[in-house]
Amino acid sequence: MKSRKDYNHSYYLTHKAKITAVNLAWQRAHPESRRNSQLKNKYGIGSQQVEAILESQGGVCAICRRPQEELRHPTPRLHVDHVTVDGVVIVRGLLCGRCNKALGLLRDDPTIAVEVVRYLRKKR
Repeated sequence: MKSRKDYNHSYYLTHKAKITAVNLAWQRAHPESRRNSQLKNKYGIGSQQVEAILESQGGVCAICRRPQEELRHPTPRLHVDHVTVDGVVIVRGLLCGRCNKALGLLRDDPTIAVEVVRYLRKKR
């Protein structure tokens, strides 16, 4: 007799196309529920908390102050900027894609950021 896990896996493999289609249809019909689940799983916050952060930032990127409405992306919303300290996720704010990428390229290191500013001011 198959274990429940083996049965589920076998069922999934047999009905993969149908299961995928049903899942995609649900995700398209409930984009905010999906987003809320992703936020909870990844950052430990919900969409209401993200909205509160966005409101506290005045609806703009925390670094460049660019309004969320000006973003040109299939889903124009600011990215959740976070840091993990001792396994705990800490949300720092919401950033546009460019600023989020810049922080990543700077390896979240304030010393490098200071050197970048110093370099830019020197080369004017």
